[in-house]
Amino acid sequence: GQYEKAAAHYSHLLQSEEALTSMKSDGIQYIIERVIECYTSLSDWKCLESWLAELQVLRAVHAGKPYSGALTSAGNELNAIHAMACFDEGDFHSAWGYLDLTPKSSSELTLDPKVALERSELMLLRGMLQSNSKLEGVKVELDKAKLMLDEALSVVPLNGLPEAAACAGQLHCIFTFEEASGLTCGNGPNQSQSIMGSLLKALHDPVDKMHQDCSMWLKVFKVYRNTQPSSLSTLLLCQKLTSLSRKQGNFMLATRLNQYLIDHPLKASDEMDKEILELNIKYEGALLKHEKGNNEEALSDLWSLVRASILSTVSCSPGIGTSHSLVARACLKLSTWMEQENSTPTFNSIIPKVIKDFSDSDGFQEKLLSGDSVSVSTLDYHALAQEIIGTARKISWQLCPSMGKAWLAYASWCFAHASYSLSGTDSNLQNSLSPVLQSELSPDRYHLTDDEKSEVGEIIRSICADKHANHVGCEYPVTPGRYNSAPEYPISLLIEQAISLIETAAGAPGFEAREGDDPSAVLASELVVLCKCDSGKDTAPLIGKLTEIWRSLRKRRVSLFGHAAHAYFQYLCHSSTELQSSYHHDALKGKTRSYTMRAMLYLLHIMLNYGVELKETLESGLSTVPLLPWQVRHDSVLYSIILGV
Repeated sequence: GQYEKAAAHYSHLLQSEEALTSMKSDGIQYIIERVIECYTSLSDWKCLESWLAELQVLRAVHAGKPYSGALTSAGNELNAIHAMACFDEGDFHSAWGYLDLTPKSSSELTLDPKVALERSELMLLRGMLQSNSKLEGVKVELDKAKLMLDEALSVVPLNGLPEAAACAGQLHCIFTFEEASGLTCGNGPNQSQSIMGSLLKALHDPVDKMHQDCSMWLKVFKVYRNTQPSSLSTLLLCQKLTSLSRKQGNFMLATRLNQYLIDHPLKASDEMDKEILELNIKYEGALLKHEKGNNEEALSDLWSLVRASILSTVSCSPGIGTSHSLVARACLKLSTWMEQENSTPTFNSIIPKVIKDFSDSDGFQEKLLSGDSVSVSTLDYHALAQEIIGTARKISWQLCPSMGKAWLAYASWCFAHASYSLSGTDSNLQNSLSPVLQSELSPDRYHLTDDEKSEVGEIIRSICADKHANHVGCEYPVTPGRYNSAPEYPISLLIEQAISLIETAAGAPGFEAREGDDPSAVLASELVVLCKCDSGKDTAPLIGKLTEIWRSLRKRRVSLFGHAAHAYFQYLCHSSTELQSSYHHDALKGKTRSYTMRAMLYLLHIMLNYGVELKETLESGLSTVPLLPWQVRHDSVLYSIILGV
């Protein structure tokens, strides 16, 4: 279905004299037929007209060559194509003129499915041209169009062959036009209702770019556009076709269809439907610009679409409505693009705009842009961008909790920054823009709180009170590179050393990367050495209290792993329905299973390395996930674990 790319490739072959010589006349004629077919499939009549003019110039350039006679469109039936082009442009008189020039055999029955389909399309075109005159003539043409397909379908079994799918699409066009013209009778309405049901199902299901051809759907859209140009069904079909065209690389077609949506606003319908269509126009417009390489404008448009949702400080009520779903997808796409554009000129141009919008909002945490002393150019763009990415992903699953991709993307962000958090390389990532990530980016995840520091001070004084309480405030030289015995330190310095030991130990790696004893045992040993006393006093309970403070900080330090685990559990819960054998196509099921295995592997990694600290989160998550995800491809999971994946 990548007609625009195919047309460009075929046309390029005709520009090479070496290629023309090697292809000879038959090859050249084949290329010309394919180019005409590509532009006809896209209904891109202007490009076709321009290309035919270029073909005439090319024939003149190569005049006298052995292959020059083949550089012509004379061997192709263009009258029917010109008739369709005139009809699309509203020139009905010229369309009739071209139809009169088509061969008389175009109204005869044939068993060739391809030819039968072409003739049926001509019969339908004749009927549509007569729709404003006598209905009897319209009915005759439509009956001929259906009869053509009856003969074709008698030799083409409905087993998914392209010819059968095209015939089914043509039947739908005929029934739709019959219903719009008031010509349904007998069992006609039931057939029409059945066909309409199949279309509505297709409009609400994902359109698979690998198994759909935009050409067939474009023919269906033409009938809807002609009979009910601004109806909800027509605009929904146009919306789906726009998305399919973009995914298949037919950008010019996608641009035309998106412009149609802009020029034909929905009338006499629910306000929610209008809002959804307007959001979709903006969303598809941004995606189309990004596909064309206009990344900066695409990012700016997408940010404008989701800005209100991201800047809102009020918690949005979860929902699965189409509007929420679309904004959630846009938030997710924004976060993906921002990751891809990291440190590029596009990234550096869009971040100041986003930060300014945050600064102007009521929910802004710190006035980073206020005053002359702080400039946007001096900000840590990477840290702020990562916060925006995390915010967008969290809002995505808040808006649409059933969206598996949102949970996976959010979990991936949490897991990555949790790993950075342990190494200390992510300490500049703070909750500075909005309160959305307040629980994830807690300011006290790296350091002890004031209350905890006070408690550490009280414990240290309790340990050392008998020996050197009188040393408070004294200054003693500190021997670098080793811990000194307690009498050589004033208590204030001992407290600082203890706090430093606890905060450093909180960043210990996970179980798999651990070397030596358990971090809590190592910390206890270091604290005993630091607070060494000769009074024979039992300090074990007090050292135990310091260790408990460390455990509290440790839990905060690895809390992002807990958020990641929660997100993976949520994905497994929502993906369990998608793993049912009757829910999606095989390709999608395989993709879902792949994501499921990925989520399970990350969960097992978190359990193995941080299971003690995150015991409550993991137990709660395990109790909520159905059995089905754990039963899918468990052999592959175990194999991956053995290999260390």
